[in-house]
Amino acid sequence: MAPFSSFLYQRCVALAWFICLAHLQISNRCSKFASMEAILWVVLGFAGIRWIVALGNLLSWPLFSKPDSSDAPLISILIPARNEARNLPVLLAQLDRLSHPNLEILILDDNSEDDTPQILAQWAAQHPRHTTLSGKALPSGWLGKHWACHQLAAAATGAYFLYLDADISFLHPDLPQALYQDSQKKSLALVSLFPEQEMKSLGEKIVVPIMHELLLTLLPLRFIRALPFPSMAAANGQCMFFDGNIYRQQQWHKQVKNVVVEDIAIMRRIKAQKLSGMTYVGGGWIGCRMYQTLGEGIAGFSKNILAGFGGSLIGLNVYLLLISAGWIAVAWLLPWPQVALALLLVLSRRVFTSILAGQSVGWNLLLHPAQIAAMVYIGALSVIKSFSGTTTWKGRNVA
Repeated sequence: MAPFSSFLYQRCVALAWFICLAHLQISNRCSKFASMEAILWVVLGFAGIRWIVALGNLLSWPLFSKPDSSDAPLISILIPARNEARNLPVLLAQLDRLSHPNLEILILDDNSEDDTPQILAQWAAQHPRHTTLSGKALPSGWLGKHWACHQLAAAATGAYFLYLDADISFLHPDLPQALYQDSQKKSLALVSLFPEQEMKSLGEKIVVPIMHELLLTLLPLRFIRALPFPSMAAANGQCMFFDGNIYRQQQWHKQVKNVVVEDIAIMRRIKAQKLSGMTYVGGGWIGCRMYQTLGEGIAGFSKNILAGFGGSLIGLNVYLLLISAGWIAVAWLLPWPQVALALLLVLSRRVFTSILAGQSVGWNLLLHPAQIAAMVYIGALSVIKSFSGTTTWKGRNVA
């Protein structure tokens, strides 16, 4: 599906908005309850905006695709690894499939406490062209992953840097070349992909889709490059492709060394520097298995959901209230035909985001109530951990 032009896209969004409002008129029976009517307008208006954003993302189709180019610059693939013994065998097998003729692969053991060093030592013995590094002690004022990424950049010699997380489970063989070509064609300082998420357990299917649901209903991805505002920013640290020269000048990870959600923070700084960046949905180019249980997913998302809202307690709480308790007012005050129409709005939005994310439409529709409940719980847990200073990840405090 070809992307819409900016002109047509804006008018489709406007038309969808007016259609949405026309079909979601509040019942006259609510006129006696002015305050509740206002709440209904806020809840339904916010749901309408998210529906429009999701539809706009679907129509603009921000999936990654490969331009044409025959250049083959040196690309440094940089992978921080802390306690990744479970994930590394899968990732290392995927790295062996890459087709780009001019790669250097650097993997840094970030003071792991499991068998990560042994796995990397065995891999290095079989792949002498590539390099494994032992991470230095974590300095004061740095978060662990940021420090590991900074060390990797210092050791890299490539013209471009491709950062990957160690839990990546699938790489298209042409991915490094395709990222380079897109970066060159559009003069991008950063290209980031949201991988398709591999989900096997029920717990994963409850929590992992939260990431794409937030991304694809709150931000039109095509606007990241089209609009200069730093607030229009998104990126995913699981896959980030940098222009190496710009990275060396700016030292992006050093700039955000104590920011929990470093990927979004870097994209904001790129835009603040009047540079360009773009974020895509992976579209079959890259896959990842982030978490394997419900508990892992809750721990992982509670680490950064508050930071993802800019640390705004008000912003996070308002969002959680609108997507959860606000719908109690909708069900209580509206007649059933309008409640059904409002639910159709939500369900169709889930269809849009599921298609874009490469996820099961059926599972996401079936588990939507559980996903909302999980998001509310994760948000509350994130606030508690943040204010108590007990947010940890892989044995380190990241509060």
